[in-house]
Amino acid sequence: MNGKNNNLIFISLLFVCLLSVFALNYFMLKDEMKSEPRYEIYHEETRDLVFIKLKLSKKYDFDKFVMGTSTTYSLFDPSRSELARLVVFTMTYREFYEYLKAYFQIHKETKTMFLPIEYHSFWDTVDVREIPDFDGKTTLSPSEFAQLYFSISSTTNNLKKLFEKAKGYFEKEKIANDDGIFQIETYPKRRITVGKVSEQRVRNDLRYWEQIIDFLQKNDINIVCYIPPYNYLYLQDAMTPQNEKIINDVKALIVSKGVKIYDFTKKNKFNEEPLKTTFMYHDLIHPDFIYGNIIYEILSGQKDDKTLYRLITKDNFKECNALSEKELQDYRQKYSAYIKEYFTYDNKDNSADRNYLRTTSSRDVPKELQKYL
Repeated sequence: MNGKNNNLIFISLLFVCLLSVFALNYFMLKDEMKSEPRYEIYHEETRDLVFIKLKLSKKYDFDKFVMGTSTTYSLFDPSRSELARLVVFTMTYREFYEYLKAYFQIHKETKTMFLPIEYHSFWDTVDVREIPDFDGKTTLSPSEFAQLYFSISSTTNNLKKLFEKAKGYFEKEKIANDDGIFQIETYPKRRITVGKVSEQRVRNDLRYWEQIIDFLQKNDINIVCYIPPYNYLYLQDAMTPQNEKIINDVKALIVSKGVKIYDFTKKNKFNEEPLKTTFMYHDLIHPDFIYGNIIYEILSGQKDDKTLYRLITKDNFKECNALSEKELQDYRQKYSAYIKEYFTYDNKDNSADRNYLRTTSSRDVPKELQKYL
């Protein structure tokens, strides 16, 4: 009898535990989908739920879509631009291609792809990252349902989010006040290092970029290809002759297929402004959404400002490369003292320099930029 009672107690406890796990994950997902814009499909470093979240987004129709890593995440405000967004941090272009195919399998209604050439993604030293398999279907499989509501990874992630949410209730300072005033955060002393990638990774990226363009063109997707803005303090260090060749080979491939590239790395008043004074960057490779809203207007044809970009085509490709190289040299000469100072910053994870945060009020943003807040 005692054995039967013990078994019953164990089964009851197991049932309660599973029910609690399901309830946590169910309500956290429901809250997430309620609080975030419908256009925010995914933004995580983990890969476990990419295809699951894509399938859950099926209930919405999207006309425009962008996919990328952390630069894409900081650049665009999806609710303002009504631009569906899938972000996976530190993503390889093999991953990019697999997620791209899955997205258009689920969202056949999408007609335009905003396609970023994110420089820092080419210099990520990790060649391969494991991702889940996509079954080619638009509805959750039983294993995906279990992954979403019962897995250790989902539960751990949601417990972490719940903790962060609870922590936020006890923070003394509000992020924004009743007048919509908020703090803009910048890390002016955070150095961004660039690793040396393997030749195999370089070849793979170029091959996958060809497949990305071919896939989009085969499916009659309008391609709006662009290079996001990077602060020139980063570019002057990152654009070594080897890295410049990596980027130029990719650009050459893209324009050879008749796709134009909006190059926002053109040196301009925003890109060369020091992080000590700018409102346009969080750090050297993450533009603020203020900048992103300007760029979105240009990419979507709502306005034009050729001081902020150059349009690269097959015909002017060499000329544009020469201009980019000259701009880098000009920057290095003009800001030599600032560059020298930059390399004195301590780049260790726990250093005061790396974690030094500059906060400025949105009320201090110049008048001509206020409409982009």
